[in-house]
Amino acid sequence: MEKDFAKLYPGDNTFNLKSRIVKAKKIIAVVRDYKKSLSKLSCLDYGCSIGLMTNYFASVFKNVVGVDVDNKAITKARIKYNENNLRFKIITNEKLPCTNDSFDVIVFNQVYEHMDCPELAIREIFRVLKPGGVCYFGARNKYFPIDGHYLIPFIAYLPKGVSDFIFKYLLGRKSYDIKLYSLGGLRKLTKKFRIIDYTLAVFKNPVKFHLNSNLRFLSPFAKIFYFLIPNYMWLLVKP
Repeated sequence: MEKDFAKLYPGDNTFNLKSRIVKAKKIIAVVRDYKKSLSKLSCLDYGCSIGLMTNYFASVFKNVVGVDVDNKAITKARIKYNENNLRFKIITNEKLPCTNDSFDVIVFNQVYEHMDCPELAIREIFRVLKPGGVCYFGARNKYFPIDGHYLIPFIAYLPKGVSDFIFKYLLGRKSYDIKLYSLGGLRKLTKKFRIIDYTLAVFKNPVKFHLNSNLRFLSPFAKIFYFLIPNYMWLLVKP
């Protein structure tokens, strides 16, 4: 299954099992550093795609639900993964098919930039989290020179009309379909939550969070150039 999607989306690590498990372990390490014990908690994986990480989460949490707008991906996930504590649901927009205060943990990792209305998604996350619950928020930064999706330098810096022109007439794509926020924009987006920032902690102690040990040598620069870090790692705590 993973190979099938790798052909559909060449070069995208979203469909690489090894890469996804490393990211899942990093996310769990961050959440566990704050929550300690996870085995009795419920988890929602918001933007689960074909379920590679979601399935790993099911080995850690008491029950897990994965949601995504990609019908084909959810169909694949349901066929591949059928653990008793794991379910997959299709959504049609940012609205979540979940009751208020229903999850202890939500994973929202590098998803907001693909949405029509990330503000609604964040409101939905706030709604379905239990009081004291946490959302792992992995968020790409608009002002990192390479946006991580198309590897075109400074494309996110440009006005929408200019970036769309480049994609349509020079690259043959319909438009530049990534909506990235700056550090200030991300803070404004998540202002209803208490933010616990793990970004610098991960740079300082990468092995603890299942990343390459060489990352620690960038720790002093990460602190100085924090506004240019490519991806922020925050826990959003619901009061």
